[in-house]
Amino acid sequence: MKALQYNQYGGTDVLNWVETPIPIPGKEEVVVAVKAATINPTDNKMRAGELKLLTAFKSFPMGMGIDFAGIISAVGADVTEFKIGDEVMGLVNNSNGHSFADFTVANVKHISLKPSSLRFDEAACIPMNAGTALAAVDGYVKPVPGLEILINGAAGGIGLFILQLCKLKGAIVTGTCGAESIATLQELGADEVIDYKTTDIYSAGKQYDVILDTSGKMSFDQAKAVLKDHGSFCTMTPNLDSLIGQIGSVLGGKKEKNVLAVPSKKEMDHLQVLIENGQLKPVVGKTVPMSQAVEVLSEFENGKLKGPGKLVLINQ
Repeated sequence: MKALQYNQYGGTDVLNWVETPIPIPGKEEVVVAVKAATINPTDNKMRAGELKLLTAFKSFPMGMGIDFAGIISAVGADVTEFKIGDEVMGLVNNSNGHSFADFTVANVKHISLKPSSLRFDEAACIPMNAGTALAAVDGYVKPVPGLEILINGAAGGIGLFILQLCKLKGAIVTGTCGAESIATLQELGADEVIDYKTTDIYSAGKQYDVILDTSGKMSFDQAKAVLKDHGSFCTMTPNLDSLIGQIGSVLGGKKEKNVLAVPSKKEMDHLQVLIENGQLKPVVGKTVPMSQAVEVLSEFENGKLKGPGKLVLINQ
């Protein structure tokens, strides 16, 4: 099979398509023929060597891609709830899985049946993005009617799901995005949409109970200016500074929280119900053939791809 790999940290020039054996499932694993996989900021950060705490136990060559949707082609000896031919979505095995490939391997704890109403490209948006959004909303934000929430970077894969999940709970949600994404946020129920290119949220005079930064471009110090007393700032892109900030905010009125999530089958099953009930909608921004992954990763990293929703690679 073909898989996108790299033998050293660096830019997209270290990526190469290689021929590698189709993985063999462990006892509680399945092998999946990948139909779609999403591009996430984490993919480029891991390849660049910026997340060595997550890759320290791995050895080169390393693969690309962390979530997928596809069809099970093989099951491990102890797998009973899935069978060959099942259409599934999930997260790759952290040790030896990668989804920018023809096939990947995953533990049954981190896969779920694909919602029948979704295409493969739509389903691929669920595991990492909707899963992280669910962890942030239920575990950190805990929205109630009237809670005022700001989502910085609301048009991205995680932000769009956070918006929908918070609105289901009756929160008042403001989202920041570029002009090209305003209509999408309004369609999904945002109470207010701010074009970050024309409006400075830090001087607008409004404060929020909770701020969620999905872009990695807002610091806790910046957030304090628009955060109510005893409000919380949650970042989806933890780094050393934010981890130190979380510890330092324990004794203060305004809190910093780092959202770290590895969605489980239980959480993905819950998301599946919301989708089937029409309460949650994945937004695909653009689909690209898997064979063009290197070029698209470069454009994504350089900020050349604009617009709402996820960028999805398709195996044709």
